[in-house]
Amino acid sequence: MKGYYLMLMAKLHFTAMMVVEWIVISIFQVCSYIIYFLQIIFAGILVILGPFSFALACCRAFGTLT
Repeated sequence: MKGYYLMLMAKLHFTAMMVVEWIVISIFQVCSYIIYFLQIIFAGILVILGPFSFALACCRAFGTLT
């Protein structure tokens, strides 16, 4: 009877570890997807606004835009 109890506890322990591992891996995947998504958004913003900021800097340097 004690053997069945040990086997049941081992299975429960293994199942609990698998659940915790799945939760942690899911959290890491979500974090990496969020970071990748933010990287794409910020790169797009920089591509769009970069030439405008360069143009404003050149115009101010030559005094054409006051």
